[in-house]
Amino acid sequence: KTDWTLLGWMGSQWTEISSLGPARNSATFVYDSANKRSVLFGGCAGPAFPLPTVFDWNGATWTEHQLPTSPVPAARSHHAAAYDSVNGTMVVFGGLIDGGQACHLAPPGDETWEWDGSAQTWHQVVPKEKPEKRSASAMAYDPGHDRIVLLGGLLQTGLENKTFADTWQY
Repeated sequence: KTDWTLLGWMGSQWTEISSLGPARNSATFVYDSANKRSVLFGGCAGPAFPLPTVFDWNGATWTEHQLPTSPVPAARSHHAAAYDSVNGTMVVFGGLIDGGQACHLAPPGDETWEWDGSAQTWHQVVPKEKPEKRSASAMAYDPGHDRIVLLGGLLQTGLENKTFADTWQY
């Protein structure tokens, strides 16, 4: 858990903030403005399997959340996430879903989940229309239109390799 360095952009340079934190790659990290902390979800610790963990960074220390037994999203990496400041939730979409394989070999998903950092609960959302299964998408919250926007991504399976150039809103 301690092979990771947190860096902060200070306007003109990067500065090391902490070297004690959850070692991760291909995770998401969003700022939860309601609770004044950053939230780290999923990812991989090296080439191992995707992880289902949620950590908070309050600017000084890391806290790992003890997740409820259900409902929780499957462990994942290479997913997209953004913080919805109106609803106070981190929205997570897709990624490579734990199928008992190493992170880069895991199958892609198309699930949408919301993490409520205040209640420390997950809620799966099933929209009428949704993007195809994918990983490596970009996601951001658009406060001017009160929506989450998802851009692009990849679908890589043994049978198919596809790069998406589409844009979705939630």
